[in-house]
Amino acid sequence: MSGPSAITTSGLALIERADRRLAESVRTFTRAAGAAALEAAPTGGAATGEGLAAAAVGVVYGRASGAIGVKLLEVGRDVEKALIDVLA
Repeated sequence: MSGPSAITTSGLALIERADRRLAESVRTFTRAAGAAALEAAPTGGAATGEGLAAAAVGVVYGRASGAIGVKLLEVGRDVEKALIDVLA
């Protein structure tokens, strides 16, 4: 039996990258929440704001990439089913 198709492999890679991106955003949000709780007046204004903005973009990117990865897996499955039907 051969390995997964290129479409399926691409879908899995996208899901993996999305997962890493979402995890990175979670760490950023967690650090920011911890820093805000520890400091009465947070410092670093622009850098913290930029970091949070990047984390928010990371969430959007991660979710979109994950959704695209799932769609690629579905397409790969459908293509494999169609090929099996043709061969049968």
